[in-house]
Amino acid sequence: MIRDVGVAESGSMVYIESDHVRVAVAPKTATWSMEAGSSCRVEDIKPQFDIEGFPVDLSSYESSYRIVDISDSMGSRKGVVFHYHKEGALSISYSILVSCEDGDVIVQTDLRNLSGRDLTVNQVASVWQAAVSLGGSPDTWRAIGDAKEYQQHYLNDAVAGMETRWYWWYCAVKDIASGKSILLGNLTNMKGLGRFTFTNADGRELVASAINDYEGIVMPAGAEIIGEKVLVAYGARGVECLERFGAMIARAHGIDLKRDHPILPDDPTNLALFNRFNSWGSAVIDKVKYQFDRTKYVRPCFDPQWLDKTIKAYAALGLSRFIDPTGQAPEPIASYNTLAQEYGHVRLERILTSAGSGKGKSPQGADLSGLPRSIRQLCEIRMEHPEFYINDRIDFSNPMVQEFEQTRVDEIERESEGKHIRYNHDWTNKWSRLPGQYDPFCTSAETYRAAVRPWRELSKRRPGTYGLAFMNIPGINYDLMDIVRMGADSDHGYRDAVSLTGQPTNCSFVDGIIRQISGRFFYNGNVWWNNPDAFHVYAQGSYSYDEAKVHASFISLSGNFVNIAEPFAEEDIPEERVDIIRRVLPTTPDTSIAVDVFEHCPARLWNMPVRRTFGEWNAVGLFNFDENNDHQPITQLVDFGELGLSPDKEYLVYEFWSREFIGVKRGGFQRTLKAPSCEVYSVVEKRSHPQLVSTNRHVRQMAYDIRDLRWEEAEESLAGVSKLVQGDVYELRVFVPEGYTFEAFEADGVEKADISTDGPMLTISFVSPAHAAAWRVGFRMEDNSDERH
Repeated sequence: MIRDVGVAESGSMVYIESDHVRVAVAPKTATWSMEAGSSCRVEDIKPQFDIEGFPVDLSSYESSYRIVDISDSMGSRKGVVFHYHKEGALSISYSILVSCEDGDVIVQTDLRNLSGRDLTVNQVASVWQAAVSLGGSPDTWRAIGDAKEYQQHYLNDAVAGMETRWYWWYCAVKDIASGKSILLGNLTNMKGLGRFTFTNADGRELVASAINDYEGIVMPAGAEIIGEKVLVAYGARGVECLERFGAMIARAHGIDLKRDHPILPDDPTNLALFNRFNSWGSAVIDKVKYQFDRTKYVRPCFDPQWLDKTIKAYAALGLSRFIDPTGQAPEPIASYNTLAQEYGHVRLERILTSAGSGKGKSPQGADLSGLPRSIRQLCEIRMEHPEFYINDRIDFSNPMVQEFEQTRVDEIERESEGKHIRYNHDWTNKWSRLPGQYDPFCTSAETYRAAVRPWRELSKRRPGTYGLAFMNIPGINYDLMDIVRMGADSDHGYRDAVSLTGQPTNCSFVDGIIRQISGRFFYNGNVWWNNPDAFHVYAQGSYSYDEAKVHASFISLSGNFVNIAEPFAEEDIPEERVDIIRRVLPTTPDTSIAVDVFEHCPARLWNMPVRRTFGEWNAVGLFNFDENNDHQPITQLVDFGELGLSPDKEYLVYEFWSREFIGVKRGGFQRTLKAPSCEVYSVVEKRSHPQLVSTNRHVRQMAYDIRDLRWEEAEESLAGVSKLVQGDVYELRVFVPEGYTFEAFEADGVEKADISTDGPMLTISFVSPAHAAAWRVGFRMEDNSDERH
């Protein structure tokens, strides 16, 4: 916590200073610099305006400024708002504010049209061609940034000699040698869309720009553009700036995800939202030979008989008990497609034509009775209201369209009384500003927000209402959706996916999702819950055991939406593969950090801090995806400092799948993984008494099942409460330090337990008697060990 931010004037300059950030501004030209830490600088920062036929030179404008002190949902900030005014031109406000909490800088550029005529606004940059330095040499710097659409992966480059790179939503650079980093990112994309550039063409200086893209909107005389909030953040440790970026987006929009749209591991209805069998994903695996009626259906999941058989096979395995061990039925969930889906639903025209009287004929007389209700409704709207569309895209700049969707949402609210609502849409990843749209002053971000706003307002009135987005543009979904898929379909197989037409796609696990979700990890649990799409573990034998373990473990750790997509009706799935599925169900509210997102694309090291009232530990996943199919092992250091842990303390490290105690480690540890493979560790700070370090219930390493845990000094006992699945074999894995000897074990309803030891590790195994059990492990302290703390 920074104690204070001061604003001072000296000569022709204004200075904004905190404990480790110093901003110096020349008010006349709005040129400024920022220094953070001991060696990080961003210099020669200035705004820039791209307005057709309308150059802007701030030195010719009247200028003034005022010092401001602001406190709101984004916290406390102090700084300066500079005003530039020119009759017959523009009125511009350029604010530079420094956070009193962490020293981050937030920049915003607003403008009003005083020209007396329409202006075509292309772009406004709040940071234009600024020089970025992290200290040291660019030879050890790496730059990352996002792509526009969900299925496009983030960019990761060495800075030295890098030509101009364009990014969407954010960009960041890290000095791999020192761990220091700087990020530029849009906290809002309400009207302007965040674009960013890095250039290091001369091999010495890294040049950065933060631009708001207004897409050539026509700005009427007297109109105002409220600019987007652009974050300039410094990080002293690795991905720290990215973590703060996600948190600040949430604060900029007033999002409290864990309060308003939480994951509740003990609520049957909530569990049904975040953990489910995915019929589509089970029906699109390229290497599976499906048995279904191909004369009627393109995909097996459209064949009612195949679908019924598959769901029954899934139910027979009892996997739903691992989602909700109580077996309670969820309350009704009503699912609806938003009209936003109409924008990208290119297939809808084909559906209408095929349902009509013949190829090339008007779909107005189409028989829609056999279509799913949600698709049928969208078809009906298109036929009844052609005036809503431009080139088969719905125009949400049109107030009539907005009113129509609001009326539809109101009707849905009435008809779904007493039910939970899930609103979702697909195919919006090509959303753009339409030529000839009703309101030429609207950007694509504004029309998208207009399309989803009625649903969002409904969710705020109706607790338990959740929004899901699949094919999407991440940056325009802030504060609109609650679960967002963060990459392409990963359900076509482990690698080398092809489409229905036989063309290669990025819809396999290693070709898609792992590179996309890595660069978007910071959204998870802050802005929305990341959906890493469906996973497989066998797929008629096309998955090896190691591939199954990698895919399932990554889905569990990288996101918080578990889609089981196995073609159970098409295979005799081995027990070992079923058990992998059991160990990733259900999800919990804990979220992971892509620790090495700068060093590797995709990120290999994922750190999930687990924080409970009774203790703290970390679940850490290390992955060798073999994404290049070269079968090469990897060797990687797991640095405790990069995990946010103390490099000076000792930690107990235990690997989940191999049931191996890695040891007592200080500073970190190194592991070599074959290709493909993964390991998931629990990392627990070492104490002087016996400690629980792992269980076998969930790959998230005790995050789901351990509900209470304590060391009872007087009784020399380790006691806890576990959430169980009746009939499942449950293991407690306890580290026993020197000086202690195991004496007894007891648990509610447990008559027999198997006890085994391996060095300092004590393993207690028993058949779970019920849905939960309190347990106690007793020890005896040897006489020669009397030091306790």
